[in-house]
Amino acid sequence: MKPLIQWSIDHHWMVMAFSMLLLLGGIWTARDIPVDVFPDLTAPTVTILTEGHGMAPEEMESLVTFPLESAINGASNVRRVRSATALGIAVVWVEFDWGTDIFLARQVVAEKLALVGGTLPPQVKRPVLAPVSSIMG
Repeated sequence: MKPLIQWSIDHHWMVMAFSMLLLLGGIWTARDIPVDVFPDLTAPTVTILTEGHGMAPEEMESLVTFPLESAINGASNVRRVRSATALGIAVVWVEFDWGTDIFLARQVVAEKLALVGGTLPPQVKRPVLAPVSSIMG
């Protein structure tokens, strides 16, 4: 280590020139880096809304929410499935892997909904996909 320090002291102009070269290279590179003021920090998510008029939360969960979750869990690139069930309504959020095209994800979910749609109770309206949105609205 001592020889490197001594060489740096003896050739300080060379060290300064190399440092300036690195600084200029960094500035040159920094100018070309794209910067997004508000980057999208949410994974691609598809929201499914299902109404079942007059159904208790327990009925909605067992007859609507659980079958929807089960069908969608097998879809490709699905990272996580979450849901909330209340009086007459079920909301299912399907979160996909980063980089998944949101429109492809919606198509996959729509296909899975078509498969499970016939097994839902008759008083339940057809599940609908919420509009595409991001964290910024």
